Amino acid sequence: MKKTVKVLILLVLIGIFLFSGGKLLYYYLTARENIQKSNALVEEFVVIHPISSEHATMELPEHADETEKYEHDLPSSHGSVDPSVTEQEQEPDSEPESKPAEDSVPIVVNFDLLQERYPDCVGWLYSPATPINYPIMQSKDNDYYLRRSYDGSYNRCGSLFLDFRCTSDLSDSLSLIYGHNMKNDTMLGTLERYTDQAYYEAHREMYLLTRDADYVLRPFAGCVVPDNSGYYRIPLETPVEDYATAAQFDSAFQAELPADLDRIVVLSTCSYDFEEARFLLFCSMTQIENAPVP
Repeated sequence: MKKTVKVLILLVLIGIFLFSGGKLLYYYLTARENIQKSNALVEEFVVIHPISSEHATMELPEHADETEKYEHDLPSSHGSVDPSVTEQEQEPDSEPESKPAEDSVPIVVNFDLLQERYPDCVGWLYSPATPINYPIMQSKDNDYYLRRSYDGSYNRCGSLFLDFRCTSDLSDSLSLIYGHNMKNDTMLGTLERYTDQAYYEAHREMYLLTRDADYVLRPFAGCVVPDNSGYYRIPLETPVEDYATAAQFDSAFQAELPADLDRIVVLSTCSYDFEEARFLLFCSMTQIENAPVP
């Protein structure tokens, strides 16, 4: 009898081990597929502007495992030096490889081809020197792209997507964009780093591109909230300034509030501070007038 019990316990433990191992393998393969597809999409539809090569996005490693959180900081530069030029030939006082001008966009997206292929795409979000370099999708609800890739295929990593209540051209005073907090830092996995003041200081700008206009996003607040927070109410029931002031009061980092604030983009992702927690990053939205033309 005891021997039978031991065998049963052993079989149960083996079953648990195989189930857990299979689940981890599935997570890994799904995350790798998402990374490969994202890299392929960027390669096909996105061009890094020549003046901003050192601000290029961090290429997503194909071997990245969703179950493993990177412990090192993301590189801040991907500039390179021509090996054919000797150290003596380098100009010691020359500026680093040019940074983008304040009124320019560091990338160009071919929206004609992109939206012809994927009609649900309403924009593109790019954050220099981070993995954030993704299309923004929108459907008739907030469930479809939660577990689907930009091409509609099932993928538990999902896509970045605009709240279905928002206008697709992001002209509302408040636009909400959602994305998963992946453990390998993909999607919006780096967003919670804004709880660190130093990270905010090093990542003061993102870029949101659409077919008709390009914008610079400047974070001014970030905080952890429950999933039923009033910050998710659309349309805004209070003036933009009051909404922004409240967000700054709750913010984990300190930033100046733009004087001419009229539109806000909120990036939302999961947080693990408590059950059903969310991290929100509040950004001002300013149109860039002389964006590069593809």
